[in-house]
Amino acid sequence: MIKAYTFGLAGQLPSVLVEVFGMRAPGRGSIDGFGVAIEEGTQDRVGAALRQIGIRSDGVDVDVVSAFGAKLIPGSADLAIATVIAGVEQEQEGGPMPGRLAECILLGELGPQGELVPVRGILPMLLGLGGRDLTAIVPRENGIQVARAGAADRVLVADSLQEVLAHLAGTRAPLAAASGAG
Repeated sequence: MIKAYTFGLAGQLPSVLVEVFGMRAPGRGSIDGFGVAIEEGTQDRVGAALRQIGIRSDGVDVDVVSAFGAKLIPGSADLAIATVIAGVEQEQEGGPMPGRLAECILLGELGPQGELVPVRGILPMLLGLGGRDLTAIVPRENGIQVARAGAADRVLVADSLQEVLAHLAGTRAPLAAASGAG
């Protein structure tokens, strides 16, 4: 089983940790929410982005879980879901990515070519990093916003799903830190 994290919003709480679990399962594969609603279109966006880099999402079941009934910002969990599916594939090959996922919060919507699209509400969600020993990975455009707000500590930026996967697998240079430069 592979686990990753993302953030959602819940009532008066600035942000709530949302866990994303994936495991190999026979059949078509699914994305289900427990204590959190999964936005319509998520499976299509995630599947399209994974196909662009040669990863099939069928045969992997994904559960998105929140104990606080978090509301996911539309698209914000796409990156975590896609990364978990890719992690299930890499786990079978003995790759390093699954272990590195436990150190990250993944926030970002996926475009049809696997590009990372900025999400609304990034600053309140990143408040949830607080004392956690985690690093957030966000779309570059969100990283600029975060840096300009002075909240870039432990935030890395990426332009695509493929870039994030390569970073987590250790097959490329580390991702850049968020900066206010556009």
